[in-house]
Amino acid sequence: MNTFSTQSNMVRQKIQAEVLFKLSNQIPLYHPREDNSGNYYVSSHAGEILKFSDSVSPTVFMTIGGQPNCVAFDNTDTIYYADLAHSTVFLKSIGSTNRDKNSVIDNDEEKIVCKDYNGNPLKGPTSIVYNKDEETLLITDAGTFGTSSLNRSIGSLFIYDVQSNVSRPLLFNCLAYPSDICLDSVRNTVYLCETFTNRIIRIVQRDGIYNCSIFYQFSGRVGPTAITLDDTIGNIYVARYEFQNEENDIDGIISVLNKEGVLLGEIVIPKLPEITGLLIPSKSKDQIIMTEKNSSCIYRIKLTNFMNEVDKFEEN
Repeated sequence: MNTFSTQSNMVRQKIQAEVLFKLSNQIPLYHPREDNSGNYYVSSHAGEILKFSDSVSPTVFMTIGGQPNCVAFDNTDTIYYADLAHSTVFLKSIGSTNRDKNSVIDNDEEKIVCKDYNGNPLKGPTSIVYNKDEETLLITDAGTFGTSSLNRSIGSLFIYDVQSNVSRPLLFNCLAYPSDICLDSVRNTVYLCETFTNRIIRIVQRDGIYNCSIFYQFSGRVGPTAITLDDTIGNIYVARYEFQNEENDIDGIISVLNKEGVLLGEIVIPKLPEITGLLIPSKSKDQIIMTEKNSSCIYRIKLTNFMNEVDKFEEN
């Protein structure tokens, strides 16, 4: 493990990702998420949503007839999931009822949340996040990898209001593969990975109006594909995707930005360049849960030493 300051005055550290669980099938995993009880979930393109914890191996939580890419939970642990194969966001109540007591969803019944806008079908939802304060669901719509691109910027960001059952666009047919989002509920701010422009977009709501701006522009690599937030201090962790090369070992990179958009450092993950999901658990801010496309593994990255170096850097 090597730590050093680069010419750009940031902390850079190589950390070996710990294999938390390795799955038997060679199916890509995406976007770790957490429910209200601290259980973790990943989406498998085998048509399964897997549930696990730090000490309990993954089990199949749900099987769907599609291709789940991301999940989110509301205050009652109703699960929302993005299905790429059907280009639809669904919800399913798990042993509970919706807030509307006249709308009870059985354990075996699913409800369509969003599949089109003004009659035009979604390309395919890539990531979702639930805003528990406002009871809204944010949805990135990009289709499969490369469906929207730099010369075909047709990706969108939608917001779905749970109470009114109405979806509306925040950014419509203008994004070059929006791959992931995270929410800073304290600052009422959304951060969005726009992969093929290699940047992070920030969306801030003030008095019911959403204001969008470029938060950070990267250079090199394909672009950001996963993002997570340490909500205690506001630091943002961004996975910067690169294609695996059979001839050379390519490392993964997670860039760390503060809430002002200053690059604090980079975590280098040996030989894992195609990162598909990041999660900082609510009860374990000193680690990241990570998925990577080629390895069919769920990883854990310990952050304590890295954050100690970042703290020293910021003090200086």
